[in-house]
Amino acid sequence: MDEMLNLRSFYLRLVKKIWKIPACILIGMVICGGIYFEATQGSRQDRTFENTVKLYLDFAYDEETGTQVDSYNAYTWNDLMGTDDIIDQIMSNLNTYGVSETESEKDSNGQNLITRKDVLETIDADIPSDVRLMVITITAKQPNLCDYVGQSVAHALVTYGENNDAFESIKILSISGPELVVVTDKTKTAVIAGGVLGLIVGILGMLLLEVLDDAVYVPEDLEKKYHLPVLGVIVRGGKAEPDYFRNQIIANAQHTYEGLEDIRIMSSLDRDAKKNYAESVCDRYKKILGNDFDFDKTEIKAAYLQGTSGKWADDLDTADGVIIAVNAGRKNISSITENTISSLHKVDVPILGMLLVDADDKFLQRYYKI
Repeated sequence: MDEMLNLRSFYLRLVKKIWKIPACILIGMVICGGIYFEATQGSRQDRTFENTVKLYLDFAYDEETGTQVDSYNAYTWNDLMGTDDIIDQIMSNLNTYGVSETESEKDSNGQNLITRKDVLETIDADIPSDVRLMVITITAKQPNLCDYVGQSVAHALVTYGENNDAFESIKILSISGPELVVVTDKTKTAVIAGGVLGLIVGILGMLLLEVLDDAVYVPEDLEKKYHLPVLGVIVRGGKAEPDYFRNQIIANAQHTYEGLEDIRIMSSLDRDAKKNYAESVCDRYKKILGNDFDFDKTEIKAAYLQGTSGKWADDLDTADGVIIAVNAGRKNISSITENTISSLHKVDVPILGMLLVDADDKFLQRYYKI
């Protein structure tokens, strides 16, 4: 069936559910903020330390060959770190700090045992602008190791400068010591983004649920859904119907039931013989019609749904027509209602109309502004 979303009904019901929107926003903020914080700030195992070593390179000058300054750049120095002249000295210096060399990656723990490969991976040499200034950055997970490698590299290069003819000397300008690398904290941004995402998901989710919602809340929607007239609205909780709806029920009954002697009421909730919700609907309906209705002339009784009892055919043998009661706001009864309508058409039993029962009177009063 082609059905259009009743926006007025949706927005009025949304007011009662509006708390879900802030809840979705809050959940989105907590989830996105928590994920970001855990990924960037929360895990102590992911902390990184840096140690910056600055060295001054005093190149030797030969009248015949000149200087070898052009032979050394950032790329060259990163390659030179792995040569025996430097890495051997680095490993030797590390040993004085209690960090021993191991050949096995499996045995390496970054604290007391370390491979040459691991040491080299912590070192990054750079020549910022002046070829005589070299900056070496040591990056490691453990602050002690970061400190030890920095000291070891600095003194290894001093020794390298003493033993290499290309240099007069290599001097240590500064060693910063291990410093925690602070990742730019964008938790606030992540929280805001999570809130926006939660708002979007909340709104789209409520719209999707509304589209998938097969429940009806107002009589006009019931008529559009099943193409049958709605003969009245019965409110929930045993409350007295507002005069507006009570008068409609009485007027529709007087017009629709004229000349009919036997009318049956069925309920979409009666899916098995153990329940007969139609009985309570029938009693309530007759009470609303009151003493002004001639029940001796037109009898109104409850009836079972087809398939729930063998009495179904007996109930309809003498019936002049059937009224189907559908509960307002009740989900998952659309299929059984359609099946009931189809079954009645197959046996040529007239369907006089429908009743919308258990309706929210306050909602209807807001909807119709009465």
